[in-house]
Amino acid sequence: MKLKLKISNVLLLMLILISISATSFAQLNKKLLIGKWLFVTFTLPNQSKTNDEYLLENNTKYKDVTYVFTKDEFLMQKKNGGENWNKKTKYKLLQDKFIKLYIGQKTQTMRIDYLDVHTLKIFVEGSEPTGIFKRIE
Repeated sequence: MKLKLKISNVLLLMLILISISATSFAQLNKKLLIGKWLFVTFTLPNQSKTNDEYLLENNTKYKDVTYVFTKDEFLMQKKNGGENWNKKTKYKLLQDKFIKLYIGQKTQTMRIDYLDVHTLKIFVEGSEPTGIFKRIE
């Protein structure tokens, strides 16, 4: 009887620890995400049917684009980019690796493929390449 009680206590403790660590991990990702990120390049999966011309065109198009994440707002900017490039919206970090942007009545989801203090790799839903950004602030 005592053994069963100890096992259930251990399982309960493990569940609590897992819950706390998952919350802490999500908070850590949010802290890492906040800042200013400069676009570096796009990469494609190995099995991609997209050609190099498409990649070159989009790397040129996104040159000088920055993503700025604050506590709850997302801003996309481009030097001399005009209105289409300078957009501000609310966002939410979901499951510590998905960013949901709220654009008017619509939403767009981005998946964080990699994040550390220097590098951010984002895959945008409905797009094939992964964007690589470097932290500048």
